[in-house]
Amino acid sequence: MSEDNSIKVISFRATPLEINGRWSVRMEADADVSAEGEYIVEGEIHNEASSMSVELSRGRQRISLDVTPENVELWYPKGYGYPHIYPCSMKIGNWTGNAIIGFRTASWDDGWLSVNGRRIYLKSAYWKNTDDIERTVRSAADANMNALYADNPPEELYKAADRLGMIVLSSRPDPLHPSAVESVMMLPHPDISPSIQPCHLFHDGNDEKACIEKLNEPGSGRKALFGIEKIFRRPSSFDKLVYLTELRSAFDAITAVTAERIATGSSKGASIGILRDSSVLSESSLASDGSWKILHYAARLLYAPLCPLMEIDGTKLRIYAVNSGEKEENIELSVKIRDFHGVKKDAREYAAVLMPMEAKLFDEIELGRVMRNEYFCYAKLATKNSLRERNILLDSPSHLKLQPPHIKAECKKTGPRSISIKLTAEKPAFYVVIDSGSMRGTFSDNMISVRPSAEKNIVFMTEEEADLDRFRENMRIMDLYTAMC
Repeated sequence: MSEDNSIKVISFRATPLEINGRWSVRMEADADVSAEGEYIVEGEIHNEASSMSVELSRGRQRISLDVTPENVELWYPKGYGYPHIYPCSMKIGNWTGNAIIGFRTASWDDGWLSVNGRRIYLKSAYWKNTDDIERTVRSAADANMNALYADNPPEELYKAADRLGMIVLSSRPDPLHPSAVESVMMLPHPDISPSIQPCHLFHDGNDEKACIEKLNEPGSGRKALFGIEKIFRRPSSFDKLVYLTELRSAFDAITAVTAERIATGSSKGASIGILRDSSVLSESSLASDGSWKILHYAARLLYAPLCPLMEIDGTKLRIYAVNSGEKEENIELSVKIRDFHGVKKDAREYAAVLMPMEAKLFDEIELGRVMRNEYFCYAKLATKNSLRERNILLDSPSHLKLQPPHIKAECKKTGPRSISIKLTAEKPAFYVVIDSGSMRGTFSDNMISVRPSAEKNIVFMTEEEADLDRFRENMRIMDLYTAMC
């Protein structure tokens, strides 16, 4: 911004307005005028310019100009179109103000959010103030999220959300941003009791020594591990505690989000909980340095527009396929039940057309005669352009008769910032997680399962030049069997 001696602009805003189906932009500047007279006011957006002359008297004045651009594209949230935004400018004398705006309508109807007249299935998380806002919002978008709840959204959050197609839901939204929407409801989120989360019992969840000492205390250590031992076996080291804590959060989110997504049509959306937090032992999906935790990788699968989902209700295993997109999909669904040696017990194939916003129940498998602690179910959903996989264990992890998987990894550099990892296993390996240590980047997939008959190929995209030797030195692989040994 610049100013001359006669006008000092205090504030500037550009507001999109829809009038009779046509969009215009109202540009307003509040200015202190020290010399009365005639001034030229100019505005421009999307190669459309407008100007006028105004007589201004001394004192605080509000100067307004409307510009009506032609053929603008609307702003849409991720998964429903492109988040089109446009630069605009206003000039008064020697002063120039600039802004970025987007054109969209937003309304709530019976709990549904509609953007530009289209219903949006909200795939969300809860925002907590954090550094590196751009990277955090981009990570949310990369995990197929399209909305963030925020109590007091900072300007930087709105700007990043505008560019990336993320809706920012708050009680006091900033109307100058297309991403800003008033929150009128809270989406269901994982029910995680603070009494069973280790992060609530360790004052510093990043202090490994303090955590180990706490674990060894008869009273508090037992209490801290209650939520872990309720599902898993007691971890014997800090890295196993971290893994199982993250996996517990992922399990809670999978249960909550699955329940909402199979209710597509009546459910308006879901939330995985907190997006980013400072403690290693917390239920957030991103670590304090912005790296992806197990929950974030789970969210990317759960929030995919098209995915297989499974739930156990008593002795029934229900198999679903869900489409939260806007077009019908021709799918093939394969379901197999195997034991922990990899031997197949049951196999079923399905083909169907999934309509937009449909959750389809394909089968109910009776588990009454199955030794559930010896088996798992694997589902694969395929279309012409995509493949989604999902595993579900048929019993609590602590009861399972898992076999040592003997995972092997072969790594090679495939580009300036990419490393490929081929994973193989002698026996089925569940919830396999690769940790890159101090190397920053994102895996193409994680929290995966590896079967003896199907190797997994993962790509690690680094944020700096890929150093294969350093990656091999830093890489750690954890799976459910190893974590409970």
